[in-house]
This record gives sequence, C-alpha cells and structure tokens, in this order.
Amino acid sequence: MSDYIIKKYEKEYEKQHRKIDSEISKDWAWPFEGFTDIYVSSDFDPESVLSCFKGNKMVGYVTSRFMPEGPAINKIEGMGVYMDIPRVLAGYEEVADILMENFLDVVKTKGAKFIRTRANTMRKDSIPLAKKWRFTPHPDYKLGYKIYYTYDLKKGKISSPTDDLQVFDLKRDLDDCAKGPSKHFKSPIKNAKKWIAETYARDDLVSHYVIRKNNELVGYCNAYPNPHDKDIIATYYIEAKNDHYMKQLIVKTINDCIDKKHRLLLIDFIGYLLPFKELVESMDFDNACTWEIFEKKL
Repeated sequence: MSDYIIKKYEKEYEKQHRKIDSEISKDWAWPFEGFTDIYVSSDFDPESVLSCFKGNKMVGYVTSRFMPEGPAINKIEGMGVYMDIPRVLAGYEEVADILMENFLDVVKTKGAKFIRTRANTMRKDSIPLAKKWRFTPHPDYKLGYKIYYTYDLKKGKISSPTDDLQVFDLKRDLDDCAKGPSKHFKSPIKNAKKWIAETYARDDLVSHYVIRKNNELVGYCNAYPNPHDKDIIATYYIEAKNDHYMKQLIVKTINDCIDKKHRLLLIDFIGYLLPFKELVESMDFDNACTWEIFEKKL
C-alpha cells in the first residue's frame, strides 16, 4: 500500500506550493518559472489542483487550467486542459507518476479531450516525463520555439556604441511602444499601455529605452528584476528593427545591470525575437533553457 495521499485543493495549501516552487527552482535560470496565481483566475478549477502528502509533509503538487473549446484555438476538437508538469521535491520522484495518474482521472471525468503542457531543459525532468507519459510534441511549438539566453554579468561591460538610444519618455513614446507588446502578446492596446506605464513607474526599473529614426520607433526595451531574485534581471520586452539597433539596446541594458551590481541578465527569445539568435550568441550569451510544447489526446 502506498504511503502517499492525494488531496484536492485547499486554500491553506498555497503556501506549501510556493515552498516547493522555491526549493525546486533555486538553480533555475529564472526562479519560480511558470508559477502563476492560478487560484484567483477565472478558469480556476480546484478539483484539478492536486497535492501529494507523505504523512503531514507535502512532497509534490500539480496545477492546471481549462482551455476554451474549438479547433481554431487548439486544433483538436473539444475542451482541453493546460497542465503544469507536477512539481515534486527531490527524493520523491515517484510522486510525479502518482500525481499524473490521479490528474488524468480527474480531467477525464470533466470531459477533457486533450492535455497540453510546456517542458524545458531548465526543469531537467520535464521533457523526459512528458515523453514517458506519451505526450507528443506540438507541431507548431517544437524544441527551440522559445529560448532563454543569459549573460553572466561577471563577464563585464561591453564597449560598443549606443548613440542612438534615448531614455523612454511617457508622453512621447507610450502610444508607439504599446503597439509591439499588444501585437506579440495578443493583448488589447489599452492593456499594453497600462503595463508600460506601470513599468515606467517602477522603483526597481533597470533600463527603459527607445530608438527613433525620423520620428519612427525602431527600437524599444525595458528591464527589471525577477520578482523572487532581485539579482536576476530580464528584458520583459525588447524589440528592434535590425541587428544594429538590437545590439545597442542589449549593450546598454548589460552595462546598466553591471552599474547597479546585478548578477545575471536574461532575454526570453520567442517568436519575433528568434531572428536575433546569432546576434546574442555572438555577444557571449549562453543558451540557458530551451522550450517545447507537448500534447496528449485523451
């Protein structure tokens, strides 16, 4: 008989979930990757959030959210579930299988037709587990569709011109700068403007620059810390018309990070940024994490 007990969501478990996240993500390039406040989202379903205990100790958990129906969104008929691969403490690796078995029972009874999950090389167990559980790679999001590039700031500043940069000005730049995030993140323009305005007001903002040529916006970036490790900085948005402008934005952000004594800079490469892979690799960035999306029909 198993010593493990599976329990459904209780509000009091959230703090223990965060403790597990803190433990398993301490060596990740981006700590707490993927942890969202799913418990307050409109698609939260407590029955599909499962926790595993050994005695009184929580040793793992799994979260999910239900996805809209329709082949136009999912390319598979019927309702889907987005699952975060079970997060399990070291020494309790078998718990991932136990959580997955119970999770499958729950979502099947709710009528789900498929499960989608993201896996990456940062979570070293995630890709092997997805394959073990007979998930198949999504044809549009194979390994490499998303990459974390990092720059160890101990490498020092980069001496390269950044003469085209201007400090972001809320009145002058807000409307133009919101267009990129709105397009690439499929977010209403008003939401993009709100996010940029809030970014502009941050006390911990490291970099916030634009490049304009003939009054046209040809480059924009902002950078600030990881919410759980302030020594790690990310460009939460960066975009440029060509390599020349992109390099200036990256160089200035690196040098700003060093001036403010941070440890690591991360750039999240996905979609529109992938054409700049050769540029960042030439600038001595490391490929810290590569992503893939998997699906499983039920």
